[in-house]
Amino acid sequence: FNTSPNSQTTGTMAPITYPLLINNNTHSTSATFPVSSPATGEVIHNFSSASKSDIDLALKAAQESFPAWKRLLPPKKRDIFLRAADLMSERTEDMKKAMVQETGAAEAWAEFNLSECILFIRIPQFHS
Repeated sequence: FNTSPNSQTTGTMAPITYPLLINNNTHSTSATFPVSSPATGEVIHNFSSASKSDIDLALKAAQESFPAWKRLLPPKKRDIFLRAADLMSERTEDMKKAMVQETGAAEAWAEFNLSECILFIRIPQFHS
């Protein structure tokens, strides 16, 4: 669903390539792989493929950010997760479309999975 102009072929659209996200920054890689719809075989986008050094960079960023997360009070952590649930609710249709395209799942199954995930995040006993 996201495409960008293919510079090699005038008038055609090439699938977009998604970068990695490391330490809240996009990170391009030298290797990528196609993500195809199992239902149609169509390449729907490409994704960056992490090398060992990319993995080391991501692990270092996670290790460096953990102390701040550990010190964050539970109500603040809850607010972050609830905001994630809000964003998922706002983007349910886009996420459902992506899930159907990427996995070949039926729309009803994708909708069920998303609604259960959002509900799970919002259940109060998991926030204390």
